[in-house]
Amino acid sequence: MTQEIEITEVRDFLAGVRPFGELPDPVLSVIARRMTVEYHRRGTAIMAVGRDNNSLYVVRSGAVDMFNSKGRLVDRGESGTCFGSTTLAGGNPSRFDVTAIEDCLTLVLAADDFHRLSADHPAFARFFDAQRASRMSEAVAALQLSETGTAILKTRVRDMVRADPVIVGVGDSIRHTASAMAVASASAALVVAPD
Repeated sequence: MTQEIEITEVRDFLAGVRPFGELPDPVLSVIARRMTVEYHRRGTAIMAVGRDNNSLYVVRSGAVDMFNSKGRLVDRGESGTCFGSTTLAGGNPSRFDVTAIEDCLTLVLAADDFHRLSADHPAFARFFDAQRASRMSEAVAALQLSETGTAILKTRVRDMVRADPVIVGVGDSIRHTASAMAVASASAALVVAPD
């Protein structure tokens, strides 16, 4: 009986969270049964840049901060916030860090269930498409300025080159190539064929 009460509480909570609240009642009841609950202590990394993620998270209680790969705050979420769809739709590894800034309970939806809901309910999929687009545009905006304040995405490659490249031929030895790179303090060399 206690488990049924908990499932009913999860279902009722999800009914008030976009886009879950827009799902038909029978679907919402099934999803509430399929989700698991995770506890995350304050300061715990829930997702990390470079690490695979195969779940959609819904914050049930507490709060989280989401950072891009440069460590810039992209979003702050509390009860009802969803995250993890970027890796589910765009593939692993994660491009975001998500950290509990308060003790958190999260409802966790497996990737298969997420993909099934997205395929069967277009409004559900559109919600997460829009959410991902918003978070990704925040991440791109953070990339547009270098440490010196110049616009990286609008800078020409030739303006970023600081030295002539090390060029070696296909017949040159590795020793010769390594020596030429060391003299030029270069970490790479272009290997070119005669044509």
